[in-house]
Amino acid sequence: MTWTYRPSGPNNGFQDWGPVASQGRIYSPSGLNQVVALDAKNGKPLWSQSLVSNVFTVALAEADGVLLATTAITTSPTSTLFGLAPASGKVLWDNRGQGQPALGGIEGAPAVAEGVVYVGYLLYEGSGGMAAFEAKSGRLLWRWQNAGHSPTTSPMVSGGCVVVGFDDHVCYGLDAKTGEKIWLFGALPEVMSASPAASGGQVFVTAGQSLYALDLATGQPRWQQSLGPLGASSLAVTGEWLFLGTRDSRLYAVQVSDGTTGWTTNLEAGAIEGAPAIDLQRHVLYVGAGRNQVLTVDMATGDVLDRLTLGEGGKAGGIWRSSPALYQRRLYIGSLDQALYAIEGRRR
Repeated sequence: MTWTYRPSGPNNGFQDWGPVASQGRIYSPSGLNQVVALDAKNGKPLWSQSLVSNVFTVALAEADGVLLATTAITTSPTSTLFGLAPASGKVLWDNRGQGQPALGGIEGAPAVAEGVVYVGYLLYEGSGGMAAFEAKSGRLLWRWQNAGHSPTTSPMVSGGCVVVGFDDHVCYGLDAKTGEKIWLFGALPEVMSASPAASGGQVFVTAGQSLYALDLATGQPRWQQSLGPLGASSLAVTGEWLFLGTRDSRLYAVQVSDGTTGWTTNLEAGAIEGAPAIDLQRHVLYVGAGRNQVLTVDMATGDVLDRLTLGEGGKAGGIWRSSPALYQRRLYIGSLDQALYAIEGRRR
């Protein structure tokens, strides 16, 4: 382990969303309404920024030199999307600063593509939808409302299509430029809770115990695979394979083309709720799991190569939804024990 960062003051841990790594900095939620930037080499705090009060979680992304922060459901109408200066943490804009409507909260991390940030939002009257903002200025580009329903996943954007799940058991595909609904895939057995992923003209979504491959342009199903209790474990995709975990501690490698399972490994480390980090150079996956463990898994075989227990181990609970960030041969991951860890990646 290289370094550990533990913030002072009220803290809900780092379990909800993973850190973002860029330009020699590690950006992470810190406390109940804070964003912190740390030096990637030594973990030294560079700046800390408060957003708004009564924020339960913060999720981050980066686009066009702007650090984007979204906040979950708040107790009163307030800003919920912020553009921050990466070097200083200064708030450059927020989604109420230009007379835009207040949102009751934003579900999950933003998606970014070609200078545009896409977020799923909630409204106080009970409806939700999707919105697109210009990353540099925060200008609202479009908003699409799904009356009476709320988003349940972070959005994903690929090939000019924004894909997101809602609590009406439906997955929607929207035009990235206009917000117009292109397709929907409905009657899912449960609501989606994991972010979609795309590769090779397909988008992959999970609901209940099933993994679906949909045509990205039309939403038509191509194949379906029953795996187990998938929960909120997001997908990691590379080349011919996609990787995902389950609540019963299993990790799967599935072929992108037809859904065939390549291998299955029982990690015996509690629930897996985040996306694995892929190290193509070393041909391994890094997986955060329960009992505060980070596991290194061979991509080809599913064999567990290393097993590292962070902090006080099982006493703290685990990693949950904090997906690892791989940056310059180091792995960065948050934990329920209210710490952010930097770990040396596997050597050749």
